[in-house]
Amino acid sequence: MRTVDLLARLENLAEDYGDWDAERLAKELDDAGVKRTKQVNIGGKNLAGYRREDLEAAVPAELLNAR
Repeated sequence: MRTVDLLARLENLAEDYGDWDAERLAKELDDAGVKRTKQVNIGGKNLAGYRREDLEAAVPAELLNAR
């Protein structure tokens, strides 16, 4: 997932993310053990972003069970 797309989805999830930028997202995800991939091929374009499986793996179990 491209960084810009992830930021937009987080903002739709909760207003608290509205002031986040790519640097803050990278820091928070790095702290959670998710590393940014320099090249993510989406639709034939290679851009910086995150792999879905890495993002999903970082979600705490208590949040997954809260659904």
